[in-house]
Amino acid sequence: NMIGRILLYGLAFGSASAALTYVHFVNALYADRQMAAISIFAGVLIVGIAAFMFVKSLSHSEVGVKMGKALFGTLCVGLIISVCTIICYGTVLGSMPEVKEDMLTRTESAIENKMADEPDTTIKEKTVKVSEMIKTYEANISTGNFGKIQLMTNLSICMVVSLITFLYQYRHTIG
Repeated sequence: NMIGRILLYGLAFGSASAALTYVHFVNALYADRQMAAISIFAGVLIVGIAAFMFVKSLSHSEVGVKMGKALFGTLCVGLIISVCTIICYGTVLGSMPEVKEDMLTRTESAIENKMADEPDTTIKEKTVKVSEMIKTYEANISTGNFGKIQLMTNLSICMVVSLITFLYQYRHTIG
C-alpha cells in the first residue's frame, strides 16, 4: 500500500515535472529571465504539492502515522520525481543538440559582452577567460550536474514540506 502510493505520487508528479522540463528547454524559456523564473517556481511547486498530498493521503488512510514513515515516503516520492526529470533533461539534450547549441551560443555572447566592458584586460586574456567560462558552463549544463542539483533540490523541498505538513496535522489532531 505504501509502495503503491509512493509510485503513484512519484510517477504522476514526476511526469508533470518532466513535461515542464521538456517545455522549458524545447521552447527556449531559459532565454527569458522571467519565464525561466516562472518555470523554476513551477517545478518547486510541483514537488511541494506532491510532498503535501502524499503526507495528507497517508494521514487519511492510516491512524497515527509516524513522522519517520511520512518523511521516508516523501523522500522516495522526491527521488522518483527527480529521476523522471533527469531522464527527460538527458533525453532533450541528447536528442535535440540544437537546444544545447542555443544555450551555449546565448551564453557565449553574454560572456563576450560582459568581457568587452572590462577595459584593463588584453584581447588575449579576454579570449582565454571567455573559453574557460564557456568550458565551465558546458560542464554545468551536463546531465550529471543537472541531476545533482535536481536531486538535492527535490529532496530538500520534500523534507521541508513533509515535516511542516506532518507537524501541522499532528498539532491539529492533538490540540
